[in-house]
Amino acid sequence: MKFWITILIALFAATGAFAQVPVNDNCATATLLPVVPASGTCAPAAIPYTNINATTVTTDPAAPLCWAPATISHNVWFRFVPTTSAVSITTSAASGANPLTNSQIAVYSGTCGTLTEIACNENASLTNLHTSLTVTALVPGNTYFIMVDGNTNLTGNFDICVKAISQPNDNCANAIALPVGNNVCVADSFSNVGATSVATDPMPTCWTPAVVNHNVWFTFVPGSSQVQINTNFFGNSYTLTNTQVAVFSGSCGTLTQIACNEDIAVGSTQSQFLVNGLTPGATYYIMVDGNNNMQGSFGICVQNILLTNDNCAGAITLPVTSGSCNSPVFTNVGATTVATDPAATCFVPTALSNSVWFSFTATSTSIEISTNFNGPAFTLSNTQVALYSGTCGSLTYLACEEDVNTINGLLKNNFQVHGLTVGNTYYLLVDGNDNLTGTFGICVQSIPTPPPATPNNTCETANPYNPLCPINFGTVVSQPNNTTWSPTCFGTNIVAPWMYTFTATTSGTFGFVVTPTTPVDYDVAFYNITPVPGQAINNCPTPATVASQQLGCNFSGSTAGNGVTGVGINCNNPGLCDTNPLASSVIAGNTYLIVISRWNTASTAGFALDLFGTGAPTSGLTLNPSFNASAACVNSPVQFTNTTPGAGALTHSWNFGDNTTSTAINPTHTYTAAGTYAVTLTSTSTCGTGPSAVTTSNSVTNFVTISNSPQANFSVETPVCVNQPSTVYYTGPSLGGGNYVWGLDGGTIVGGGADSLEVAWATPGTKTVTLQIILGSCSTTVNTLLVEVLPLPTVTLTPPNPAICSGQSINLTATGAVSYSWYPGTFVTPTTGDIVSVSPGTPDTVTVVGTAPNGCTNTATTPIGVDVFELVFFETMGSPPVAATTTTAAHEGSNSFDNDQLLMTALAADIRSVPTQQSTGYTGASGGNYVFINFNNIGNPVNQFQIEDINTIGLNNLELSFGLRKAAVASNGTQLALEYSTDGVSYTALSFPALSTLPGSAGWYYIGPVTGLPATPNLRIRWRNTVGNMQFLIDDITLRNPWSAPTITPGGTVIAPGSSITLTASAAALYSWSGPGVTPANGSG
Repeated sequence: MKFWITILIALFAATGAFAQVPVNDNCATATLLPVVPASGTCAPAAIPYTNINATTVTTDPAAPLCWAPATISHNVWFRFVPTTSAVSITTSAASGANPLTNSQIAVYSGTCGTLTEIACNENASLTNLHTSLTVTALVPGNTYFIMVDGNTNLTGNFDICVKAISQPNDNCANAIALPVGNNVCVADSFSNVGATSVATDPMPTCWTPAVVNHNVWFTFVPGSSQVQINTNFFGNSYTLTNTQVAVFSGSCGTLTQIACNEDIAVGSTQSQFLVNGLTPGATYYIMVDGNNNMQGSFGICVQNILLTNDNCAGAITLPVTSGSCNSPVFTNVGATTVATDPAATCFVPTALSNSVWFSFTATSTSIEISTNFNGPAFTLSNTQVALYSGTCGSLTYLACEEDVNTINGLLKNNFQVHGLTVGNTYYLLVDGNDNLTGTFGICVQSIPTPPPATPNNTCETANPYNPLCPINFGTVVSQPNNTTWSPTCFGTNIVAPWMYTFTATTSGTFGFVVTPTTPVDYDVAFYNITPVPGQAINNCPTPATVASQQLGCNFSGSTAGNGVTGVGINCNNPGLCDTNPLASSVIAGNTYLIVISRWNTASTAGFALDLFGTGAPTSGLTLNPSFNASAACVNSPVQFTNTTPGAGALTHSWNFGDNTTSTAINPTHTYTAAGTYAVTLTSTSTCGTGPSAVTTSNSVTNFVTISNSPQANFSVETPVCVNQPSTVYYTGPSLGGGNYVWGLDGGTIVGGGADSLEVAWATPGTKTVTLQIILGSCSTTVNTLLVEVLPLPTVTLTPPNPAICSGQSINLTATGAVSYSWYPGTFVTPTTGDIVSVSPGTPDTVTVVGTAPNGCTNTATTPIGVDVFELVFFETMGSPPVAATTTTAAHEGSNSFDNDQLLMTALAADIRSVPTQQSTGYTGASGGNYVFINFNNIGNPVNQFQIEDINTIGLNNLELSFGLRKAAVASNGTQLALEYSTDGVSYTALSFPALSTLPGSAGWYYIGPVTGLPATPNLRIRWRNTVGNMQFLIDDITLRNPWSAPTITPGGTVIAPGSSITLTASAAALYSWSGPGVTPANGSG
């Protein structure tokens, strides 16, 4: 005995050592981690941490949002107390045995039992399966919790480190000195992540909300009395998209605010502003914070604003950018005009007042010049710009712009110049209109060179009709005819053509007039050249299609002799081009071609073209740029759609609000940071070429909000049982729409929709659920979670389909599960457990619900047959009739047949008798009433007596008996038919074992038992005469269901001592055996 005790104790000890649970297995016993200083280095713990043998508990929070699969298996807990507002948390595999190869973490605030998830990381990268997480917005001194687990049920040893993140310039005393550029502003990158405020930090007056959270400090020494401070920088390097800045004089501890900026403007949440009245050489302080507790990286620069370019010789060289337009701040305050300054023809008034100079070297033949910068840093509200070639002292005027659009109050500049020489230096003169001075920005960027002008003498090279540029040529040189087709009404080919196209924006009436400037013959034609499906260019006429595409044609009009007097060809009279047919309307979206041909190629007479009608592009149209943009996210393209009327005939300049630009009609642009951006579209109409060209411009600014890309974070209910719905739902912030693309691995949606589904699986196993969210042009990566679908138990009931006698009971046994519930409870005892006793009074059904060890349930059902030995119904107040083959007075003296005298059991339902009009009550010799069937004929209706609505469900041994009195006139008892029906339409005959032996004389006879009646919910039994003039009396009708007597085979067999024999029972459902040596005691054999 001592030996066995020793073995058991040793085994227990060994087992306990192997299965030891980590001390930090739950939140309440979380291990306190030291916080490594920001300047320190993470080092492995002396004893690695582990999640081997760790378990989950009911108080653990729900699976973290970023874990995939979203399950907790072997989690352990840590806690830390930060010394800064941000920390970095990293995990790695421990060296030595059993390293954890894939870890995942979540960070919580609060207390155990009421934790709130604030950060989460599944993998540091695609190749690093451990975690690296920066956690911001922490409160120094508070306690935070970390849950660590192995991905997909992994366990092992690991290291974890919490390191403080702080900034060297977290307080005024450690402010970083910024360089100050002269008329240039180059940003350096900094961060406020982990920075904290202290009680001595001043509170800037313009910040909203008025709170300092994560501020950092800088100093600068100005070289002028005015500087620009700018944090308006974008790109992947700058994650802090909403800065706020304040400037102070004095020294740390005794600072005085001298300037402050919250935002540049509505929709622009960075900072850019001027600081005036500075003392060159003095030291000033800048405090930068993220608005509303934001942390991230940002750029900042400080620029002296110096007037060094008051004359051409001192011109400041501007860079020529491509696809971007940013500017330092310049000034014309104190600038003067010198005698050598050239005039600018477009300035109104023309006199120069406070002009300054810039130069650039062309990197392309086409450039765009813009002073269209706004915000508190730019105080000069009305600029005017002129462009020159040559050298100072011998400049040649090239282009000029007074305003973008004077009427609409767009008083700055944004214009394009073409035809420059790459490598040449060009000069820009900038002045304030009407003696204005202030600060301004200016940029020069290269733009795509427009295609060279082509003669508009073919359909393919036709000029788009620009309603802002009237077509009115005083003289024109004839262009050659390069077409292969000719209008059908022309007597010859096209001679000297000019062609114009337009796309109708409105369906309506249409007409045009061509008016020669001097008497000459002009001919015209009009075509529908709308591209056919799949065609990218206009569907220009061909010799084969010219007739079908032609909508109007005039070669020899009657008005004023074909125009020889200079009177116009009027193609609107109505539907006529003079006397020739013309389409009188146009359809929105269709493209049309106008052909103008001058008969005399030697003539230089010009012409005017005027379009009119409700469907025509209208001359003198006001230039009103407009656009819309698709919803998008960071790093996803935004589609900008230009909806400016006549956009195809205009040039366009976009500024996307992040210092990037485009000249496309409908550009796409990708933002690298979230925020609200002020997007400006400037559209320009240019009429003419060269220095004599006339341009008209206008701008519109809309705000575009860019969100961080949504994460397809979702949760699933797991595990679930087969056919049990799992709730699968998105757990991220509201997206205001979006398309949720679910992958359900064969699951069936049984409820919900869009971002929350109820999904069931018909087979067990591990199911992969995926989610991708598409929001406009923005889509998430595909996230994956697993759902464990548990199998259902196979529940079996024995014996199957049992039958019992009325008043008896039977034991039913359920197998295949661990617990059971039985239904209904009215005749099942007990209602739980694997074995129960059932005793239904009538045929019924028993159902058992079995629960497996995994919690899943399944059901099994069996019918219970009940053999009933009882009367279904009988029609007599006395005893049922006795067997007889001869006349007996007992029948004749019984009670009358009447519905009121029918006695029935619950099985029979509500039966009723239905005699025909020929079946009447007949008074016998002794005064008794009986059913009398007297068929003097067998016509229609059938003369019969029928009992209906007899419920015989579950009764399988039915026997019918009744008393019959044969009338004296009846010659043979076979002339009475006995039939049954289950539907009242089709009847089946029943045989009469005793009826055929009835003697011919009158008298009462007992008929029965009659068998063959079915079990049905609505049995009908009828007595019917088969020939005319037959009379029968029927009484004492009884329907019963006797038990079946079992039989044993073989019977009477003698066997020798010690031998055995198999006996088989039949004619019943269940059997109980008794007697010496009988085994088993139950069963049919």
